[in-house]
This record gives sequence, structure tokens and C-alpha cells, in this order.
Amino acid sequence: MNSDNIGTTKCGVSIEGPERFFENAKWAGTIVATGSTIVNGTIDEILAAGLDTFFYGVTITGVASLMKLTQYCFVVNKL
Repeated sequence: MNSDNIGTTKCGVSIEGPERFFENAKWAGTIVATGSTIVNGTIDEILAAGLDTFFYGVTITGVASLMKLTQYCFVVNKL
């Protein structure tokens, strides 16, 4: 979502804007998305794609529970 990154290539990966999401999602079998999608408003498009979707991070935890979305949040305890 950072406009400074859109249109660039990083580590061999082309960074494209959100307007190309559905076109790019057509060839994907799975979507792995950060929980921040709930904050930045892109979760609706991701869910509308109808693909297997896995969210990660703590931001999505409450919404994932309420909506029964697949979510992973890894916590490392260092005692």
C-alpha cells in the first residue's frame, strides 16, 4: 500500500497497486495476508476473491474469531 513501492521491483518481485488485485488473484491458489487488511480496508476485496485465505498477525485476531477466518499468530516466549 506504500505508494513509494508501487511500480518498483524488490528482490525480483514486482510491486503492483491494489487496482490489480483481482487480476493477479486469478492465478493464485491461496492468499496469505497480513491482519492489517482489516485496518486498511482491503479485507473485503481479499475475501471476495473466493480463494483459500490465511491471515497472520495479531491485528486480525478478533475479526478472524468472529468471522471464522483462518488465522495464524505465532508467539515466542523468552523467559
